[in-house]
Amino acid sequence: MREDIKERIELIRMGKVPEGYRKIKHGIISEAFKMVLLGELVDFQNGINAEKEKFSFGVKIISVTDVLKEEPIFYDAIKNEIDISEEELENYEVNYGDILFQRSSENIEDAGTANVYLDEKKRATFGGFVIRGKKKTDYNPIVINEILKMQYVRKQVMKMAAGAQHINISQDSLKKIWIAIPKIAQQGYIEKMFNSYSVRKNLLEKMIDEKRKKKKYLTQILLTGNKRFSKFNSVWKKTKLSVVFTEKKEFSTKGTVLEHVSLTKEGIIPKGDRYDREHLVKSTEKEYKITRLNDICYNPANLKFGVICRNKYGDAIFSPIYVTFEVNPMYDIEFISQFVTRWDFINAVRKYEEGTVYERMAVKPEDFLKFEVTLPELEEQRAIARVLSMADKEIELLEKKLELIKQEKKAMMQLLLTGIVRVSEEKMEVD
Repeated sequence: MREDIKERIELIRMGKVPEGYRKIKHGIISEAFKMVLLGELVDFQNGINAEKEKFSFGVKIISVTDVLKEEPIFYDAIKNEIDISEEELENYEVNYGDILFQRSSENIEDAGTANVYLDEKKRATFGGFVIRGKKKTDYNPIVINEILKMQYVRKQVMKMAAGAQHINISQDSLKKIWIAIPKIAQQGYIEKMFNSYSVRKNLLEKMIDEKRKKKKYLTQILLTGNKRFSKFNSVWKKTKLSVVFTEKKEFSTKGTVLEHVSLTKEGIIPKGDRYDREHLVKSTEKEYKITRLNDICYNPANLKFGVICRNKYGDAIFSPIYVTFEVNPMYDIEFISQFVTRWDFINAVRKYEEGTVYERMAVKPEDFLKFEVTLPELEEQRAIARVLSMADKEIELLEKKLELIKQEKKAMMQLLLTGIVRVSEEKMEVD
């Protein structure tokens, strides 16, 4: 990075305004940028409402799920369809460059989330929980979509959102959101920078997808004994999980040296605001369950959603409703972890689920331990575990590269879309 750009960034970090910039409510923007209201760029309209019988076939209809996706919206990626007339489609059509906003959400963070429709060949429609911003002036939709993710914009949206059970944003509120946009020629150069990151990101995502497919194949053939290493020929033995696992019931009150964590589909993670339920706890003496490194942990009620993992995080405390198992010494921890976290196993052990309401149907630990599996001897377990662990490491390395690219892109967009890094229109290079 050039020295003048570094100096500019440092001045802004110190709260000073560099020459050629101006201070706005939530940051510092280049004076070359034009301040506009969203109402000047697009015409707003709420989406179509229809009977559920209409949602079966026909035209693709953009829902909140599509708006919340990380990637821009394309026709073929939209899942839902609706049977509407040509006249209705004309009234509720979505074309290239239109911006879609989430009208109603369950939390303030998602309120008014925006995404852009980038299909040039097919027009879609949009649902009742979505607001469409129909393009009425010249702008680069990719760049405007990135601007709408900027912190100073999101703060305005969240301030105007309102509601108790559901957080809503209105058309009138969106019209009053102001944004700072670069000249149209520079928007084109910023799009090129955006696309260069997208190419790298898409390539890595494709590689990760291929690695995951390979891992899934290896898991299927190795953990079922359908494919075996030539040096192993002993018969796999049927074994109850009570022989493999020992349930642990170690408890502690909060406030010890152990960190409070959550058990999720992604594994054991630090407890954040999303999973914080401490305000619901009435007693200060509530006991939490202790989990240790390499425990196998699962949520009895959420096993159906894949909430089972090996503790790779370390010693911690979490909710007492979770179950913790220690893997007995005659079994390989990595092998057992791979074995019980695959969907074939999860769906099989769910035969023990009990409960009258689907969300609360659970697999009790005593029933879990009754389940019978067929396993190889220890040395073969270790050989299989090495292959699957290597596949996981390959995926993990690619995922780390992908996250770096995402962070790099986010940082570059921040610099470009505030004008901290400017684009030379004559030379078409970073200025």
